[in-house]
Amino acid sequence: MLPLVIGLHVACYGAYKDSPYENFIMRKFIREIVLVLIISVLISFIFPSLLQKEKPYLVFAFILVVSRIVTEMYKLFIRVEDQNHYKIPSQVHFFRSVVKDRKRRFLLSTVVLFFLAAGVFLAYKIDTFQLPAQVKGLLTGLFAGLIIALGGAYKDGFFEGFSFRKFFRSPVVTSICALLISSSTSNPLILFFASMGFERMIVEFYKGFIKVDYVPGKFKAEQPIYTSWISKRKIFILPYTFTWVTMLFFIIS
Repeated sequence: MLPLVIGLHVACYGAYKDSPYENFIMRKFIREIVLVLIISVLISFIFPSLLQKEKPYLVFAFILVVSRIVTEMYKLFIRVEDQNHYKIPSQVHFFRSVVKDRKRRFLLSTVVLFFLAAGVFLAYKIDTFQLPAQVKGLLTGLFAGLIIALGGAYKDGFFEGFSFRKFFRSPVVTSICALLISSSTSNPLILFFASMGFERMIVEFYKGFIKVDYVPGKFKAEQPIYTSWISKRKIFILPYTFTWVTMLFFIIS
């Protein structure tokens, strides 16, 4: 049940955000849900004890961000698609040049995996220090947020300019999230990735539903192309809200 709710959360947000600019794509919507289900099964099979004793809201955030990482890695380093309607390429770029050679794309993917591995290593290293759990949480969240910020700055900065506000937003949010959940888990891996998951949920909610006249930065179009979806996309708000209510229920219960 929980993986289905997570998949619904990811799918509804993506559909709500993108449908006015690339139309609603049912295949993409279903793919997001199926991917989360597959990742959940694989984690349970490969690491059967990893999530067993963790609180449901930590499992929610952990699986959510793992699915997002897998999706972004696929888009950046494997998928081939027309880039003409994107302002920020969906495929990996080297500075401003889209990389088409598969070997080079694979090589660049190892850089991302290295930074993630380095972040996990630091999380476990911090856990060995004789520090209060809250301090460990702050430091772990800081490193998790810096990885998100560095990736975002490289991916977006060459096309829309560098923003100090956007860069430091992720480390601040992940640090606060990790601080708040630090007393709920003793596993540095869960703390590291769950703080990322909560950061994605919070930032995406702000951009998609709070920020006025938000336009996804990846699209060249600054105005909706499929204008009918401006109103029709409201059908995704109810299930998306349900996923947030489920998360909040897990937190307070």
